[in-house]
Amino acid sequence: IDKYGDGYINTSYDANNNGKIETNEMLNFGKDDCVILNISFSNYLTGSGVGPRAVAIDLKGYVWVGLHDDKKYIKIDPKTGVIITSINVPNPPYGAVIDESGILWSKGSDNYLNKIDTNTNQFISSFYLKYNSYGIAVDKSRRIWLGQWSPASNVFNLLEVNASDPTQQKLHVLGPSSTLGTTGVTIDSRGHIWGTSYNNKIAYEYIPETDSLGCKVYVGGVPHGIAEGYDNYIWAINNGLNYVSKIDPNTCNIIVNVPTGSSPYTYSDATGSLLSQFIATGYLKIELPVPWAGGLIDIKWNETNMLGGNISVKIEKGGSNLTTFIPGVFSIENAGSSS
Repeated sequence: IDKYGDGYINTSYDANNNGKIETNEMLNFGKDDCVILNISFSNYLTGSGVGPRAVAIDLKGYVWVGLHDDKKYIKIDPKTGVIITSINVPNPPYGAVIDESGILWSKGSDNYLNKIDTNTNQFISSFYLKYNSYGIAVDKSRRIWLGQWSPASNVFNLLEVNASDPTQQKLHVLGPSSTLGTTGVTIDSRGHIWGTSYNNKIAYEYIPETDSLGCKVYVGGVPHGIAEGYDNYIWAINNGLNYVSKIDPNTCNIIVNVPTGSSPYTYSDATGSLLSQFIATGYLKIELPVPWAGGLIDIKWNETNMLGGNISVKIEKGGSNLTTFIPGVFSIENAGSSS
């Protein structure tokens, strides 16, 4: 879309043909025709301090943005950019994640964890954390994982919180002593916890089943966030050097460092991979009986479905004389390859 009516599609591109769109080749915010939405929060900001900080996507696809200084969450329609509602919270949002029940867990830039129900758009409660933390993630076992920042920190400490009872908290001490500790936190498709260390600039992998460390990858650049991509690679977000590092979790090696805009920074689910562990889309391959001409038929669905549910399949053919074939009921976990 030519937003500015100048006869051109203005967008960022690789001007020097080196295979990378570097910082000096990027258009300023709001000036790129290929960016679908630019959303202003000016009506919700009361000062000139820190504005949007935490970001999360709920199970229906709505985007939640936490305004730090104004202690507020904004709910946005991702298709139109319309702000649906705003919710006040007692603590300044810093990182956010949404679990399988639609509960948004918000880590403040203090020692508090806020609980918001995205189904009813209501703030529920606030819980005191024993340690100040930054990054936040949640797994399928209803454990909230946070990166411990201070006090008496180590280069890699994780705080485990029971989502069913957030007063139950356990600190995992995993690295040598340091004045400042873990920043970003995420969970990969295997259930392993990844975190970035502020002081020694390393991305760590923690394996809960064995209570042991896996990969230790030096990424440099004072990492301020980490996320898993949909191809299962790990992305460390390096605030100090303006790039993200793509890590192969199988070899513990960096594949490539990709330039970004100035000072990339997130303590939320930057790729949406944490949300994807709670929902499923996919297909069924059904073998038809001989009266139905035999062979295989692919059945695909577009709606997201909660894990743990079932899909009922009914196939009909014929005009006024319909006949019905019911292959059965399939669990969503097995739907990707059923026949």
